[in-house]
Amino acid sequence: MATYVYDKLDPKRKQIRICTIHPGAFEDPISCSLHTVSLEDDPEYETLSYAWGAPILDHTVLVDGAALKVTKNLHNALRFLRRQQRPFFEDEYESSSDNASKGDKTTPCWDPEASGVLWADAVCINQADHNERSSQVNIMGDVYRHGSRLHVWIGTVEEIREGLGQERRDETQDDLDLASAERLADFKTVLLSEGITPSGPATLASAALNGDMDADVIGAMEILQVFAKDKHVYYLPFFRFTSADTELEKDEFWYKSMAMLLGILTQPWWKRVWVVQEVLLSSTAQADTLLHISHHKMSLSSCDSLGTYCLEHLVGCCKEWAASVVEGSGSWYRLHDAWNTLLSLSTALKHHKDGTFNMTVAYNVFCLREAADPHDYIYGFRGLMEDSPSDLEVDYRKPVSSLYATATKAMFRAYGSMERLEQAVGVDAEDRRHLLSWCLDWSERVENELFGPWRGLFNAARGCSHPFQHPCEDDNTLIIEATAAGRITSVNIVIEETVIDPVEHVVRWMRAIEHRDLED
Repeated sequence: MATYVYDKLDPKRKQIRICTIHPGAFEDPISCSLHTVSLEDDPEYETLSYAWGAPILDHTVLVDGAALKVTKNLHNALRFLRRQQRPFFEDEYESSSDNASKGDKTTPCWDPEASGVLWADAVCINQADHNERSSQVNIMGDVYRHGSRLHVWIGTVEEIREGLGQERRDETQDDLDLASAERLADFKTVLLSEGITPSGPATLASAALNGDMDADVIGAMEILQVFAKDKHVYYLPFFRFTSADTELEKDEFWYKSMAMLLGILTQPWWKRVWVVQEVLLSSTAQADTLLHISHHKMSLSSCDSLGTYCLEHLVGCCKEWAASVVEGSGSWYRLHDAWNTLLSLSTALKHHKDGTFNMTVAYNVFCLREAADPHDYIYGFRGLMEDSPSDLEVDYRKPVSSLYATATKAMFRAYGSMERLEQAVGVDAEDRRHLLSWCLDWSERVENELFGPWRGLFNAARGCSHPFQHPCEDDNTLIIEATAAGRITSVNIVIEETVIDPVEHVVRWMRAIEHRDLED
Protein backbone atom coordinates (compact mmCIF):
# COMPACT_ATOMS: atom_id res chain seq x y z
CA MET A 1 0.00 0.00 0.00
CA ALA A 2 1.25 3.47 -0.89
CA THR A 3 2.45 5.79 1.87
CA TYR A 4 0.50 9.01 2.31
CA VAL A 5 2.18 12.13 0.89
CA TYR A 6 1.23 15.52 2.35
CA ASP A 7 0.43 18.57 0.21
CA LYS A 8 2.12 21.85 1.09
CA LEU A 9 0.42 24.38 3.36
CA ASP A 10 0.50 28.16 2.93
CA PRO A 11 1.53 29.63 6.32
CA LYS A 12 0.69 33.18 5.17
CA ARG A 13 -2.98 32.18 4.91
CA LYS A 14 -2.95 30.29 8.23
CA GLN A 15 -3.76 27.04 6.49
CA ILE A 16 -4.24 23.83 8.46
CA ARG A 17 -5.48 20.35 7.63
CA ILE A 18 -8.60 18.90 9.22
CA CYS A 19 -9.38 15.21 9.30
CA THR A 20 -12.79 13.72 8.43
CA ILE A 21 -12.99 10.34 10.15
CA HIS A 22 -15.17 7.94 8.21
CA PRO A 23 -17.76 5.99 10.24
CA GLY A 24 -17.26 2.30 10.80
CA ALA A 25 -17.67 -0.63 13.13
CA PHE A 26 -15.27 -0.84 16.06
CA GLU A 27 -12.95 -3.42 14.49
CA ASP A 28 -12.94 -1.87 11.01
CA PRO A 29 -9.71 -0.24 9.79
CA ILE A 30 -9.60 3.47 10.56
CA SER A 31 -10.15 5.48 7.40
CA CYS A 32 -10.17 9.26 7.02
CA SER A 33 -9.68 12.12 4.58
CA LEU A 34 -7.59 15.26 4.98
CA HIS A 35 -8.81 18.66 3.79
CA THR A 36 -6.83 21.90 3.70
CA VAL A 37 -8.65 24.92 5.15
CA SER A 38 -7.72 28.42 6.28
CA LEU A 39 -8.37 29.57 9.83
CA GLU A 40 -9.28 32.94 8.31
CA ASP A 41 -12.42 31.27 6.86
CA ASP A 42 -13.57 30.07 10.32
CA PRO A 43 -13.85 26.34 9.49
CA GLU A 44 -15.82 23.97 11.74
CA TYR A 45 -13.93 21.17 13.43
CA GLU A 46 -13.17 19.63 16.82
CA THR A 47 -9.76 19.13 18.40
CA LEU A 48 -8.02 16.18 20.05
CA SER A 49 -5.72 16.33 23.06
CA TYR A 50 -3.79 13.16 23.88
CA ALA A 51 -0.41 11.87 24.99
CA TRP A 52 1.75 10.52 22.20
CA GLY A 53 3.07 7.71 24.36
CA ALA A 54 5.98 5.63 23.14
CA PRO A 55 7.32 7.14 19.87
CA ILE A 56 6.73 3.91 17.97
CA LEU A 57 4.75 4.30 14.74
CA ASP A 58 3.47 0.74 14.50
CA HIS A 59 -0.23 1.35 13.73
CA THR A 60 -1.77 2.32 10.40
CA VAL A 61 -4.49 4.83 9.53
CA LEU A 62 -5.80 5.04 5.97
CA VAL A 63 -5.70 8.64 4.74
CA ASP A 64 -7.40 9.08 1.38
CA GLY A 65 -6.62 5.42 0.70
CA ALA A 66 -2.91 5.67 1.54
CA ALA A 67 -1.14 4.45 4.67
CA LEU A 68 -0.05 6.77 7.47
CA LYS A 69 1.81 5.34 10.46
CA VAL A 70 0.73 6.56 13.90
CA THR A 71 1.29 5.63 17.53
CA LYS A 72 -0.84 3.12 19.40
CA ASN A 73 -2.37 5.79 21.63
CA LEU A 74 -3.56 7.94 18.73
CA HIS A 75 -4.88 4.86 16.95
CA ASN A 76 -6.93 3.92 20.04
CA ALA A 77 -8.26 7.46 20.36
CA LEU A 78 -9.42 7.59 16.73
CA ARG A 79 -11.04 4.16 17.03
CA PHE A 80 -13.11 5.14 20.05
CA LEU A 81 -13.89 8.65 18.81
CA ARG A 82 -15.12 7.87 15.31
CA ARG A 83 -18.82 7.39 14.68
CA GLN A 84 -19.68 3.75 15.30
CA GLN A 85 -22.72 1.63 14.66
CA ARG A 86 -24.54 0.52 17.78
CA PRO A 87 -28.17 -0.23 18.75
CA PHE A 88 -30.34 2.43 20.35
CA PHE A 89 -30.52 2.47 24.11
CA GLU A 90 -34.07 2.57 25.47
CA ASP A 91 -33.79 6.12 26.84
CA GLU A 92 -32.32 7.43 23.59
CA TYR A 93 -34.96 6.02 21.25
CA GLU A 94 -37.76 8.45 21.97
CA SER A 95 -35.55 11.56 22.19
CA SER A 96 -33.47 10.98 19.07
CA SER A 97 -33.83 13.60 16.35
CA ASP A 98 -32.22 11.39 13.72
CA ASN A 99 -35.32 10.44 11.73
CA ALA A 100 -33.32 8.29 9.37
CA SER A 101 -32.32 6.07 12.27
CA LYS A 102 -35.77 5.62 13.76
CA GLY A 103 -37.94 2.59 13.30
CA ASP A 104 -37.09 -0.66 14.98
CA LYS A 105 -35.42 -0.08 18.36
CA THR A 106 -32.58 -2.37 17.28
CA THR A 107 -31.83 -0.35 14.15
CA PRO A 108 -28.13 0.63 14.20
CA CYS A 109 -27.32 4.32 14.49
CA TRP A 110 -24.26 6.52 14.59
CA ASP A 111 -23.12 7.66 18.01
CA PRO A 112 -24.25 11.33 18.02
CA GLU A 113 -21.44 12.44 20.33
CA ALA A 114 -18.63 10.84 18.36
CA SER A 115 -16.37 13.09 16.35
CA GLY A 116 -16.62 13.43 12.59
CA VAL A 117 -14.25 16.29 11.67
CA LEU A 118 -11.20 16.42 13.90
CA TRP A 119 -7.84 18.14 14.18
CA ALA A 120 -5.13 15.84 15.56
CA ASP A 121 -1.53 17.00 15.37
CA ALA A 122 0.17 13.75 14.32
CA VAL A 123 -2.27 13.31 11.42
CA CYS A 124 -2.84 16.93 10.38
CA ILE A 125 0.80 18.09 10.57
CA ASN A 126 3.59 16.62 8.47
CA GLN A 127 5.89 15.68 11.33
CA ALA A 128 8.78 15.00 8.95
CA ASP A 129 8.76 18.59 7.66
CA HIS A 130 10.49 20.77 10.28
CA ASN A 131 9.50 24.01 8.54
CA GLU A 132 5.83 23.05 8.48
CA ARG A 133 5.98 21.78 12.04
CA SER A 134 7.42 25.09 13.23
CA SER A 135 4.87 27.19 11.32
CA GLN A 136 1.97 25.08 12.60
CA VAL A 137 3.14 25.32 16.21
CA ASN A 138 3.26 29.10 15.75
CA ILE A 139 -0.51 29.11 15.15
CA MET A 140 -1.37 26.27 17.54
CA GLY A 141 -3.15 28.69 19.84
CA ASP A 142 -5.48 29.74 17.02
CA VAL A 143 -6.13 26.10 16.14
CA TYR A 144 -7.50 25.36 19.61
CA ARG A 145 -9.36 28.66 19.89
CA HIS A 146 -11.32 27.89 16.72
CA GLY A 147 -12.24 24.32 17.70
CA SER A 148 -15.89 23.81 18.73
CA ARG A 149 -15.12 20.95 21.12
CA LEU A 150 -12.01 19.51 22.75
CA HIS A 151 -11.75 15.73 23.11
CA VAL A 152 -9.32 14.61 25.81
CA TRP A 153 -8.17 11.03 25.34
CA ILE A 154 -6.87 9.51 28.59
CA GLY A 155 -6.56 5.90 27.44
CA THR A 156 -8.41 2.60 27.51
CA VAL A 157 -9.74 1.02 30.68
CA GLU A 158 -7.53 -2.01 30.05
CA GLU A 159 -4.38 0.13 29.74
CA ILE A 160 -5.10 1.94 32.99
CA ARG A 161 -5.69 -1.31 34.87
CA GLU A 162 -2.58 -2.82 33.36
CA GLY A 163 -0.61 0.27 34.37
CA LEU A 164 -1.73 -0.07 37.96
CA GLY A 165 -0.36 -3.60 38.08
CA GLN A 166 -1.40 -6.25 40.56
CA GLU A 167 1.22 -5.24 43.12
CA ARG A 168 0.16 -1.62 43.02
CA ARG A 169 -3.54 -2.55 43.22
CA ASP A 170 -2.87 -4.63 46.32
CA GLU A 171 -0.83 -1.82 47.84
CA THR A 172 -3.56 0.70 47.05
CA GLN A 173 -6.19 -1.53 48.60
CA ASP A 174 -4.14 -1.82 51.79
CA ASP A 175 -3.72 1.95 51.86
CA LEU A 176 -7.43 2.44 51.34
CA ASP A 177 -8.49 0.02 54.06
CA LEU A 178 -11.71 1.42 55.43
CA ALA A 179 -12.02 2.46 59.00
CA SER A 180 -12.72 0.14 61.90
CA ALA A 181 -16.20 -0.10 63.41
CA GLU A 182 -15.19 2.26 66.20
CA ARG A 183 -14.02 4.98 63.82
CA LEU A 184 -17.08 4.53 61.64
CA ALA A 185 -19.21 5.01 64.75
CA ASP A 186 -17.35 8.24 65.47
CA PHE A 187 -17.88 9.36 61.89
CA LYS A 188 -21.60 8.56 62.17
CA THR A 189 -21.77 10.92 65.14
CA VAL A 190 -20.11 13.65 63.09
CA LEU A 191 -22.53 13.16 60.22
CA LEU A 192 -25.60 13.16 62.45
CA SER A 193 -24.44 16.30 64.21
CA GLU A 194 -24.32 17.96 60.78
CA GLY A 195 -27.80 16.71 59.92
CA ILE A 196 -26.49 14.41 57.18
CA THR A 197 -28.07 10.98 56.69
CA PRO A 198 -26.65 9.23 53.62
CA SER A 199 -28.74 6.18 52.76
CA GLY A 200 -29.69 3.87 49.93
CA PRO A 201 -27.43 2.03 47.50
CA ALA A 202 -24.47 3.92 46.13
CA THR A 203 -24.37 4.87 42.47
CA LEU A 204 -21.32 2.69 42.01
CA ALA A 205 -22.98 -0.31 43.66
CA SER A 206 -26.01 0.14 41.40
CA ALA A 207 -23.76 0.13 38.34
CA ALA A 208 -22.14 -3.09 39.53
CA LEU A 209 -25.52 -4.73 40.18
CA ASN A 210 -26.54 -3.83 36.63
CA GLY A 211 -23.59 -5.82 35.36
CA ASP A 212 -21.36 -2.94 34.30
CA MET A 213 -17.84 -4.37 34.17
CA ASP A 214 -16.39 -0.86 34.39
CA ALA A 215 -18.09 0.08 37.64
CA ASP A 216 -14.76 1.30 39.03
CA VAL A 217 -14.45 3.79 36.14
CA ILE A 218 -17.96 5.09 36.79
CA GLY A 219 -17.10 5.50 40.48
CA ALA A 220 -13.83 7.29 39.72
CA MET A 221 -15.60 9.74 37.44
CA GLU A 222 -18.22 10.33 40.12
CA ILE A 223 -15.49 11.23 42.61
CA LEU A 224 -14.10 13.76 40.13
CA GLN A 225 -17.54 15.28 39.66
CA VAL A 226 -18.09 15.53 43.42
CA PHE A 227 -14.92 17.54 43.92
CA ALA A 228 -15.47 19.62 40.78
CA LYS A 229 -18.80 20.74 42.25
CA ASP A 230 -17.14 21.84 45.51
CA LYS A 231 -18.93 19.12 47.50
CA HIS A 232 -17.81 17.72 50.84
CA VAL A 233 -16.25 14.29 51.23
CA TYR A 234 -19.42 12.88 52.76
CA TYR A 235 -21.16 13.30 49.41
CA LEU A 236 -19.04 10.47 48.03
CA PRO A 237 -21.28 7.47 47.37
CA PHE A 238 -19.07 4.86 48.99
CA PHE A 239 -20.35 4.87 52.57
CA ARG A 240 -23.88 5.11 53.88
CA PHE A 241 -26.14 4.41 56.81
CA THR A 242 -28.13 1.21 56.85
CA SER A 243 -31.85 1.42 56.25
CA ALA A 244 -32.42 1.71 60.00
CA ASP A 245 -29.93 4.59 60.18
CA THR A 246 -28.23 2.85 63.07
CA GLU A 247 -24.86 1.96 61.59
CA LEU A 248 -22.58 3.33 58.92
CA GLU A 249 -21.59 0.64 56.47
CA LYS A 250 -18.84 0.59 53.88
CA ASP A 251 -19.14 -0.12 50.18
CA GLU A 252 -17.03 -2.93 48.75
CA PHE A 253 -16.36 -0.97 45.55
CA TRP A 254 -14.51 1.82 47.37
CA TYR A 255 -11.18 0.11 46.80
CA LYS A 256 -11.63 -0.43 43.08
CA SER A 257 -12.86 3.09 42.42
CA MET A 258 -10.05 4.76 44.35
CA ALA A 259 -7.46 2.60 42.62
CA MET A 260 -8.98 3.49 39.25
CA LEU A 261 -9.05 7.17 40.18
CA LEU A 262 -5.34 7.07 41.00
CA GLY A 263 -4.76 5.21 37.74
CA ILE A 264 -6.66 7.85 35.75
CA LEU A 265 -4.91 10.81 37.40
CA THR A 266 -1.46 9.32 36.89
CA GLN A 267 -1.89 8.75 33.15
CA PRO A 268 0.67 10.62 31.00
CA TRP A 269 -1.89 13.08 29.58
CA TRP A 270 -2.20 15.08 32.80
CA LYS A 271 1.50 16.00 32.82
CA ARG A 272 1.97 16.83 29.14
CA VAL A 273 3.33 20.30 28.42
CA TRP A 274 0.83 20.94 25.60
CA VAL A 275 -2.18 20.08 27.78
CA VAL A 276 -2.01 23.51 29.43
CA GLN A 277 -2.44 25.41 26.16
CA GLU A 278 -4.98 22.98 24.72
CA VAL A 279 -7.29 23.09 27.73
CA LEU A 280 -6.86 26.79 28.49
CA LEU A 281 -7.52 28.03 24.97
CA SER A 282 -10.48 25.69 24.50
CA SER A 283 -11.95 26.90 27.80
CA THR A 284 -11.42 30.53 26.79
CA ALA A 285 -13.28 29.86 23.55
CA GLN A 286 -16.17 28.34 25.58
CA ALA A 287 -15.68 25.04 23.78
CA ASP A 288 -17.06 21.93 25.42
CA THR A 289 -14.37 19.60 26.77
CA LEU A 290 -14.99 15.85 26.99
CA LEU A 291 -12.70 13.44 28.80
CA HIS A 292 -12.65 9.93 27.25
CA ILE A 293 -11.68 6.61 28.82
CA SER A 294 -12.57 3.89 26.33
CA HIS A 295 -16.29 4.46 25.67
CA HIS A 296 -16.80 6.34 28.95
CA LYS A 297 -16.86 10.12 28.81
CA MET A 298 -17.50 13.03 31.13
CA SER A 299 -17.42 16.80 30.85
CA LEU A 300 -14.17 18.42 31.90
CA SER A 301 -15.54 21.94 31.70
CA SER A 302 -14.93 22.46 35.43
CA CYS A 303 -11.34 21.23 35.42
CA ASP A 304 -10.19 24.75 36.28
CA SER A 305 -11.75 24.35 39.75
CA LEU A 306 -11.19 20.63 40.25
CA GLY A 307 -7.70 20.79 41.73
CA THR A 308 -8.44 23.85 43.86
CA TYR A 309 -11.64 22.48 45.38
CA CYS A 310 -10.16 19.06 46.11
CA LEU A 311 -7.16 20.42 47.98
CA GLU A 312 -9.35 22.87 49.91
CA HIS A 313 -11.49 19.98 51.14
CA LEU A 314 -8.78 17.39 51.82
CA VAL A 315 -6.52 19.74 53.76
CA GLY A 316 -9.27 21.96 55.14
CA CYS A 317 -12.93 21.46 55.95
CA CYS A 318 -13.05 17.71 55.18
CA LYS A 319 -9.71 16.72 56.67
CA GLU A 320 -11.17 15.19 59.83
CA TRP A 321 -14.00 13.50 57.97
CA ALA A 322 -11.57 11.97 55.50
CA ALA A 323 -9.35 10.73 58.33
CA SER A 324 -12.39 9.22 60.02
CA VAL A 325 -13.29 7.19 56.97
CA VAL A 326 -9.86 6.03 55.80
CA GLU A 327 -7.32 4.33 58.04
CA GLY A 328 -3.95 6.01 57.59
CA SER A 329 -3.12 8.81 55.21
CA GLY A 330 -1.17 7.05 52.44
CA SER A 331 -4.01 7.15 49.94
CA TRP A 332 -4.74 10.82 50.55
CA TYR A 333 -1.07 11.71 50.14
CA ARG A 334 -1.12 9.94 46.79
CA LEU A 335 -4.24 11.78 45.77
CA HIS A 336 -2.67 15.02 47.03
CA ASP A 337 0.23 14.57 44.60
CA ALA A 338 -2.17 13.86 41.75
CA TRP A 339 -4.30 16.90 42.59
CA ASN A 340 -1.18 19.08 42.56
CA THR A 341 -0.91 18.37 38.84
CA LEU A 342 -4.53 19.47 38.45
CA LEU A 343 -3.88 22.48 40.63
CA SER A 344 -1.10 23.70 38.34
CA LEU A 345 -3.62 23.53 35.49
CA SER A 346 -6.15 25.48 37.56
CA THR A 347 -3.50 28.09 38.41
CA ALA A 348 -2.53 28.55 34.77
CA LEU A 349 -6.19 28.92 33.76
CA LYS A 350 -6.80 31.55 36.45
CA HIS A 351 -3.79 33.61 35.31
CA HIS A 352 -4.87 33.28 31.70
CA LYS A 353 -8.41 34.47 32.45
CA ASP A 354 -7.04 37.38 34.51
CA GLY A 355 -4.59 38.37 31.78
CA THR A 356 -1.65 37.79 34.14
CA PHE A 357 -0.14 34.74 32.45
CA ASN A 358 3.53 35.53 31.93
CA MET A 359 6.86 33.76 31.61
CA THR A 360 7.28 33.43 35.37
CA VAL A 361 3.94 31.62 35.61
CA ALA A 362 4.92 29.54 32.59
CA TYR A 363 8.18 28.48 34.22
CA ASN A 364 6.41 27.44 37.43
CA VAL A 365 3.79 25.45 35.54
CA PHE A 366 5.76 23.96 32.65
CA CYS A 367 8.98 22.84 34.31
CA LEU A 368 6.93 20.33 36.34
CA ARG A 369 5.49 18.79 33.18
CA GLU A 370 6.80 16.45 30.51
CA ALA A 371 7.60 16.77 26.82
CA ALA A 372 9.33 14.49 24.36
CA ASP A 373 11.04 17.48 22.70
CA PRO A 374 12.79 19.95 25.07
CA HIS A 375 11.88 22.83 22.71
CA ASP A 376 8.25 22.41 23.74
CA TYR A 377 8.89 23.70 27.27
CA ILE A 378 9.16 27.11 25.59
CA TYR A 379 6.96 26.76 22.51
CA GLY A 380 4.18 25.19 24.57
CA PHE A 381 3.27 28.47 26.28
CA ARG A 382 3.75 30.99 23.45
CA GLY A 383 0.09 30.80 22.46
CA LEU A 384 -0.97 31.70 26.01
CA MET A 385 0.82 35.04 26.11
CA GLU A 386 -0.69 38.14 24.58
CA ASP A 387 2.74 39.67 24.01
CA SER A 388 4.99 36.74 23.27
CA PRO A 389 8.66 37.78 22.86
CA SER A 390 9.52 38.12 19.18
CA ASP A 391 12.82 36.29 19.65
CA LEU A 392 10.95 33.12 20.71
CA GLU A 393 9.54 32.34 17.27
CA VAL A 394 9.14 28.59 16.81
CA ASP A 395 12.14 26.95 15.17
CA TYR A 396 12.83 23.32 16.06
CA ARG A 397 16.24 23.52 14.40
CA LYS A 398 17.45 25.99 17.04
CA PRO A 399 19.75 24.44 19.68
CA VAL A 400 18.02 23.92 23.02
CA SER A 401 20.84 25.70 24.88
CA SER A 402 20.36 28.81 22.74
CA LEU A 403 16.57 28.69 23.07
CA TYR A 404 16.67 28.40 26.87
CA ALA A 405 19.19 31.25 27.11
CA THR A 406 16.98 33.45 24.92
CA ALA A 407 13.93 32.62 27.05
CA THR A 408 15.81 33.34 30.29
CA LYS A 409 16.91 36.76 29.02
CA ALA A 410 13.39 37.48 27.78
CA MET A 411 12.06 36.79 31.27
CA PHE A 412 14.61 39.08 32.91
CA ARG A 413 14.05 41.80 30.34
CA ALA A 414 10.24 41.68 30.51
CA TYR A 415 9.83 41.60 34.27
CA GLY A 416 12.98 43.33 35.50
CA SER A 417 13.77 40.74 38.13
CA MET A 418 16.81 38.58 38.71
CA GLU A 419 15.00 36.46 41.30
CA ARG A 420 15.08 33.33 39.18
CA LEU A 421 18.89 33.37 39.05
CA GLU A 422 18.79 31.32 42.24
CA GLN A 423 17.33 28.51 40.10
CA ALA A 424 19.92 28.81 37.32
CA VAL A 425 21.84 25.66 36.46
CA GLY A 426 25.14 26.99 37.87
CA VAL A 427 28.68 26.33 36.78
CA ASP A 428 28.39 22.55 36.91
CA ALA A 429 25.96 22.16 34.02
CA GLU A 430 27.67 19.51 31.92
CA ASP A 431 24.70 17.17 32.21
CA ARG A 432 22.16 19.89 31.37
CA ARG A 433 22.38 20.14 27.57
CA HIS A 434 25.42 22.47 27.80
CA LEU A 435 23.31 25.26 29.30
CA LEU A 436 25.03 28.46 30.45
CA SER A 437 25.57 28.92 34.18
CA TRP A 438 23.07 31.81 34.44
CA CYS A 439 20.45 30.04 32.32
CA LEU A 440 17.25 28.42 33.60
CA ASP A 441 16.61 24.83 32.69
CA TRP A 442 13.02 25.24 31.50
CA SER A 443 12.51 21.47 31.46
CA GLU A 444 13.35 20.90 35.11
CA ARG A 445 12.97 22.95 38.26
CA VAL A 446 16.28 23.67 39.99
CA GLU A 447 15.83 24.38 43.65
CA ASN A 448 18.48 25.96 45.87
CA GLU A 449 18.37 23.47 48.73
CA LEU A 450 20.03 25.87 51.16
CA PHE A 451 18.09 29.08 50.71
CA GLY A 452 14.79 27.77 49.31
CA PRO A 453 13.01 27.80 52.73
CA TRP A 454 14.56 31.22 53.59
CA ARG A 455 13.63 32.98 50.36
CA GLY A 456 11.07 35.24 52.00
CA LEU A 457 13.36 36.04 54.92
CA PHE A 458 16.59 36.89 53.11
CA ASN A 459 15.93 38.97 50.00
CA ALA A 460 18.18 41.99 49.71
CA ALA A 461 16.73 42.94 46.33
CA ARG A 462 13.09 42.83 47.37
CA GLY A 463 11.05 45.46 45.57
CA CYS A 464 13.95 46.47 43.32
CA SER A 465 14.14 46.16 39.57
CA HIS A 466 17.26 44.84 37.90
CA PRO A 467 17.90 46.43 34.51
CA PHE A 468 20.49 44.72 32.37
CA GLN A 469 22.07 45.25 29.01
CA HIS A 470 21.44 42.71 26.29
CA PRO A 471 24.81 42.04 24.61
CA CYS A 472 24.63 42.19 20.83
CA GLU A 473 27.75 40.25 19.96
CA ASP A 474 28.05 37.70 22.76
CA ASP A 475 24.82 35.84 23.49
CA ASN A 476 26.61 33.73 26.09
CA THR A 477 27.12 36.64 28.46
CA LEU A 478 24.61 38.23 30.79
CA ILE A 479 25.47 41.82 31.71
CA ILE A 480 23.64 43.20 34.75
CA GLU A 481 23.62 46.75 36.09
CA ALA A 482 24.15 46.66 39.85
CA THR A 483 24.60 48.93 42.85
CA ALA A 484 27.53 48.46 45.24
CA ALA A 485 25.93 47.88 48.65
CA GLY A 486 29.12 47.22 50.58
CA ARG A 487 32.38 45.29 50.71
CA ILE A 488 32.81 41.75 51.98
CA THR A 489 35.69 41.74 54.41
CA SER A 490 35.66 38.10 55.43
CA VAL A 491 33.63 34.93 55.21
CA ASN A 492 32.69 32.51 57.92
CA ILE A 493 31.66 28.86 57.68
CA VAL A 494 31.65 27.18 54.28
CA ILE A 495 28.60 24.97 53.91
CA GLU A 496 29.31 21.80 52.01
CA GLU A 497 26.71 20.27 49.71
CA THR A 498 26.65 17.17 51.91
CA VAL A 499 25.24 19.06 54.88
CA ILE A 500 21.86 17.57 55.74
CA ASP A 501 20.46 20.39 57.85
CA PRO A 502 21.62 23.85 56.72
CA VAL A 503 19.46 25.60 59.32
CA GLU A 504 22.07 25.04 62.01
CA HIS A 505 24.73 26.72 59.89
CA VAL A 506 22.50 29.71 59.11
CA VAL A 507 21.93 30.16 62.84
CA ARG A 508 25.69 30.03 63.42
CA TRP A 509 26.17 32.62 60.68
CA MET A 510 23.72 34.97 62.33
CA ARG A 511 25.37 34.56 65.75
CA ALA A 512 28.79 35.25 64.23
CA ILE A 513 27.49 38.44 62.61
CA GLU A 514 26.15 39.69 65.93
CA HIS A 515 29.65 39.57 67.43
CA ARG A 516 31.56 41.00 64.52
CA ASP A 517 32.13 44.59 63.51
CA LEU A 518 31.42 44.89 59.80
CA GLU A 519 33.21 47.42 57.64
CA ASP A 520 31.27 49.53 55.16
